[in-house]
Amino acid sequence: MLLLSLVAAATMMVPALLAAPAHAVDGGTQDATAPVETDDDGKKDPDGTTPPPTETEPPVDATVALDPLPSLIRQDSVTVSGTVPDSIKPGSTVTVKSQGRQATNTSVTDSHTFSADIEVAAGEKQKITASVDGAKTAEAFVNVLFAPSITQNEIVAGIGENTVSGTGYKGAKLTLTVGERTYSTTVKSDRSWTVTVAHEVSRGTATATQTTSWAPEGSNASRSIPITVDLTAPKPPALSSPAAGTTLPLAGATISGTAEPGAQITVFVGAQAICKTTASSSGAWSCTASEVYKSGKGSIVAIATDAVGNSSKDSSPVSVRFGSASSSPTDPPTTDTPSDTPSDEETTPDEESEEPSPSESDDSRSEAAPPAPADPRGPWNHATPFTDALPPALGAEAIAGWARALLLAALTVGLILIPARMLAGTFARRRVAASAVTFTGRNRSSSEFEIAPSLAVPSRVAMIVIGIVGTGALAIFANPVDGRPAYLRLLVASVLAAALINAVAAWVPRILSHVWRCGYTEVRFNPRWLMLVAASVLATRLFDLHPALLFGLVTTVRVPSVLADAVLARLALTRMGGVFATGMLAWMLAALVPQGGGFFTQLVIETANITALVGIGSAAIMMVPLGRLSGRAIFAWSRPLWLGSVLAILTALFVMLGPTIESWRTTGNILAALALVLAFAALGITLWLWRRFVQPMLTSS
Repeated sequence: MLLLSLVAAATMMVPALLAAPAHAVDGGTQDATAPVETDDDGKKDPDGTTPPPTETEPPVDATVALDPLPSLIRQDSVTVSGTVPDSIKPGSTVTVKSQGRQATNTSVTDSHTFSADIEVAAGEKQKITASVDGAKTAEAFVNVLFAPSITQNEIVAGIGENTVSGTGYKGAKLTLTVGERTYSTTVKSDRSWTVTVAHEVSRGTATATQTTSWAPEGSNASRSIPITVDLTAPKPPALSSPAAGTTLPLAGATISGTAEPGAQITVFVGAQAICKTTASSSGAWSCTASEVYKSGKGSIVAIATDAVGNSSKDSSPVSVRFGSASSSPTDPPTTDTPSDTPSDEETTPDEESEEPSPSESDDSRSEAAPPAPADPRGPWNHATPFTDALPPALGAEAIAGWARALLLAALTVGLILIPARMLAGTFARRRVAASAVTFTGRNRSSSEFEIAPSLAVPSRVAMIVIGIVGTGALAIFANPVDGRPAYLRLLVASVLAAALINAVAAWVPRILSHVWRCGYTEVRFNPRWLMLVAASVLATRLFDLHPALLFGLVTTVRVPSVLADAVLARLALTRMGGVFATGMLAWMLAALVPQGGGFFTQLVIETANITALVGIGSAAIMMVPLGRLSGRAIFAWSRPLWLGSVLAILTALFVMLGPTIESWRTTGNILAALALVLAFAALGITLWLWRRFVQPMLTSS
């Protein structure tokens, strides 16, 4: 029984022992074999118990999210936006930063989003980060390429080469667009670039873009730079030293003078260039001559070349003698006189003491002729003097010009046209009185041939075409012409303008003749008007008129001789009105067409400019009340109508000639012109008064 009781007690104690706590009952000592509780990461608690619960940490994937950014950023700032985990409280600070730039702080919105404008630096894979406490930092990489810059504020183009420079991203391929032409270069390591633009630049604008291997789509374009065309040659320089008749050494002579500030001066003796320099801001210049090839008499001349390659005419020559006073180009070399040609012989002490010539002399010795100017031949869209020939007709700046032009028109009528009409009337009466007196006669029959010879004569239409083409060809010589292909385009424009003006002058009176039942009319070419075309071109060149004063009417309209003078005057007035209106419309059109462009754009501009010049100029000349000009018939029919018409036409003409009038005013030439006009007016009025009043009184007495 005792044995059974022990077994039963042992059986009941085993479960109790297995379920007992790990602490010993006797004073808290720990059983080394008892199990111990651990944290989730396997670390033991100090007291072996489970720690109290803590705040929940963000999950591993709690990261700031950035909205997509452009693949290429083309400006220096960008807007970065995104979202934060829901565990981030609204109002928390988000720090957004771009590589190489200062960080920008923004706040989390109630919808757990953020947005910030940050600065970015140019480059490939620029790092952008967005961070907030309690979440992982977001990263993004973008490419940034800014627009390049152009240093100049304006590009002045001429017949020479022009340099355009600026800055860009190092190593980028830069493309410069000038009008319709493009030029390429590579940006240097210092971020600078330079492009040489040839002389075919026309008026317009220039912009630059750049591309890289990681940004093939390219940057934005730079700011637009205006281009102006300067085809005006500088004034010839003046030589102030040496004086004429001076004896100069073969090398080392100092040549000085004045010229336009900044112009490059080249000094020649015959065909040899002996020195070059640049005029200072005050216009003064001086250079030291290299060795002249031959001793004896010679003439020194200088030319000036401006920054865009336009060269002046030669200066007034100065005759001097090179070498000793007794030497001449044919003198044989002696031991006392330096040889005319280089040699290996020992030099004299005087020669050894001379200062060496400047480095320019080595270059100038090889110049047997003046340096050839830059090849002026350009593409068909090169500008010509007629591309930008007219001042603006409208606008605030033109108001003063119209007021001045009206005053000049009134003075022209009172001091030139009316006295000219008086002179013509005076001499006409003398011719009538003397018509009965003859001093010579014919010594052969008035009919020299029994049968008139048959000669091949071009048709009427062919003669009109020949006359119009000849008019267009003459008109382009109102300004200097060179061998550039653009002048062939100018010839086409000039012929088109002459054809348009003559078509209006022919068809307006023909149409009105039909309406007024004047009978049969016929358009013919009048070769005598070609002389007036040539005279206007010659006057333009002689008086340096810019823009040109052109005449282009070479067709006449034949009407029945039985028409009354009033009808003829009305036809003449409508003919001149049509020509003048066509010129004014062309002037307005020329202002509307954008400058620059290709062949057809330049052709339209030049055609409009020449049409305006020929239309207004022809109307002004034809309104002179002399001879067989239209103004004579209108003046005889209605003097008030003639006066109003001629004032309108002359006012427009003087507005166009505004640049020349302003130039004459600044140079003082306008005073000389005014003196001549006053003298002519006094002569005309005096002769008319004598013929009209004084002579009849003397005859009657």
